[in-house]
Amino acid sequence: MQQKTYTYSGAENREAIIDITWNEQSQSTPLVLFVHGFKGFKDWGTFPIIAKEFAQQGFVFAKMNFSHNGTTPNDPLNFADLEAFGHNTFSKELADIDAVVRLLPTFSEISQAWDGKTIYLLGHSRGGAIGMIYTGQNNNIQKIATWGAVADLGNRFTPQQLAYWEKEGVIYIHNGRTNQDMPLYHSLVTDYLDNQPRINVEKQVRIIHETGRAQLIIHGTADETVSVDDAKLLQEWNPSAVLKIYEGANHTFGSAHPWDNGSLPIDLQQAVNDTVAFLR
Repeated sequence: MQQKTYTYSGAENREAIIDITWNEQSQSTPLVLFVHGFKGFKDWGTFPIIAKEFAQQGFVFAKMNFSHNGTTPNDPLNFADLEAFGHNTFSKELADIDAVVRLLPTFSEISQAWDGKTIYLLGHSRGGAIGMIYTGQNNNIQKIATWGAVADLGNRFTPQQLAYWEKEGVIYIHNGRTNQDMPLYHSLVTDYLDNQPRINVEKQVRIIHETGRAQLIIHGTADETVSVDDAKLLQEWNPSAVLKIYEGANHTFGSAHPWDNGSLPIDLQQAVNDTVAFLR
């Protein structure tokens, strides 16, 4: 098993990191690009184990940090830059994915393992929504799989929160794990409103359907963060998508951060197995 970490220049030329894991025996295989969610990062919890699982199954597996996710290249495991986190937007995350996709062919170390053209996207939670939006706009993504994905980026806040947000310019989201109050500036809202219908999950999922690209939707019935109804909506917009609903699975499919167990929880292992089978 091989792994290499790279730095890329993302939105507003802010540097972030991406790592790629592959089996040295693999030749000309597809690459899976994994996109983390809100308050996530590429090395959260079980994500490193997932990378090895996919590599063992013959894929080149890349996982990226968004440039404004609050981590830094020097401190990728902590939210060391809350100002960057606060100024993140959906457009910046889309720009980050695009920067990585364009950079991938320049990584000579994976040139034998990867076929150089086939890219599949895998996104968790909000990363699933961003991944679907990017896929709808870019035909170079052949397949898209999501775990616990958000179907509507615009309905995550109440009208009262939005009114306060507009007045004050910033709201704070408490992170119970790190005990940090994480800022979100109103630019997140204006970016969303100013860029419709480009930043619209429904529109882009319908395009994925119209262009005949394969889509997998995995969701748990006990998801405490994103309702399983979001998954049903996604399939409604793309009737050809494969929908798998796991009874009793939560938003992280049984995983947590930190994760000291060397194996995956049952629900997450099933998600990996189903995703591998779908991408093959």
